[in-house]
Amino acid sequence: MSYKDASVLYLTISDFASSVAQALDSSLVGKAFVIAKKHALRPFVLSSSFAARSEGIYRGMSVIHALHRCPSLIIVEPNPQACDRYDLALFEYASHYTPTLQASGGGDLYADMRGTTRLFGPPIDSASHLRRTIEKNLKVELSVAVATNKLVAHIGAHAVTPYGLTYIPPGEEASFLHSQDVQLLPGVGVRTQQLLHGAGFNTIGDVASLSDTECVAFLGKRGLTLRDAARGIDESIITNRPHALKDIHKRIDFFEPVFELEALEAALIQATEEAAFEMRKERLMCRRISLTLYWSDGVSSEEATSFSYGLYYDNDICLVAKKVLTKALTRRVRLRSLVVKLSQFELYQPEFSLFDCHTPVLQQSVDTLRRTFGSHVMTKASAVYRAQ
Repeated sequence: MSYKDASVLYLTISDFASSVAQALDSSLVGKAFVIAKKHALRPFVLSSSFAARSEGIYRGMSVIHALHRCPSLIIVEPNPQACDRYDLALFEYASHYTPTLQASGGGDLYADMRGTTRLFGPPIDSASHLRRTIEKNLKVELSVAVATNKLVAHIGAHAVTPYGLTYIPPGEEASFLHSQDVQLLPGVGVRTQQLLHGAGFNTIGDVASLSDTECVAFLGKRGLTLRDAARGIDESIITNRPHALKDIHKRIDFFEPVFELEALEAALIQATEEAAFEMRKERLMCRRISLTLYWSDGVSSEEATSFSYGLYYDNDICLVAKKVLTKALTRRVRLRSLVVKLSQFELYQPEFSLFDCHTPVLQQSVDTLRRTFGSHVMTKASAVYRAQ
């Protein structure tokens, strides 16, 4: 399904955690600060303010390195609860304009504005009003774009970050995308960007001009998807699933960087079980599992898998998570932390089997013990790692 009119609204708050911290503490306005865990063994920058970025400080950099670049740098502890409240507030403000919203946390939100013109005027007017309302009440700056599909709206908003409003009329997608920096294209990470720049592809228009043969020869099969995205082709729709507002994620920070597979699997199972338990408390199932690895050299990577059916039980979710970990371990470098994220939720719908009745009963018993005595009271034996 595609949107014929410019009815997709996308809003984003750049460096979300830093923006929230600045909104809560006005003394941080205009100052170089980062969000990081001060007391971690090897603290890394989780988010940085605009002033800090101007000093060459970026996400994933070690705090020690950041302090060398900017001795006056302010370190602010993460506040995930405040970020969740701001995500919820964004969702509530946008819901005044349309019931069809898609948000995954981190200050990003899509809205389907079809059918709202008679109430609020053209979607660009709604975007302008919504932006002013959020800025006034939440004290944050944001970028908003209106376009014919999610991909073009996403690029449009990021083209004017950290603050701006963009409107891409129907039929002008190609001309708008042509001159945009290739790094704005979803799916272009650091390595792909270096590869493209090395070949002289600096704009999205350069990628859009590639033929099928050139795409496959240069970027492999995924090159065709990237080329189509560069042409503004996006058939995805704005989903409005129950509880689609945020992901459930759990992070494990290692006391010191590790390389042993046994230790990584133990941490993975612990994080997965905690996330799944939180999900089941809301009577939800997930249809996507992603894993983010933070390597000891400051590099981060992500691997994910989606499925057409919802997963509910620990065993099922842990089996998929292990497969994702196997795909994600592509570097011979030690890891300092990992994050398991469950998303694309739907309401739990039990399916009873005539033959296998043990899993639901066992899972219910385990969850009852966890609710009573804490989430760590019972776990798989493989989640208990013992260093040799």
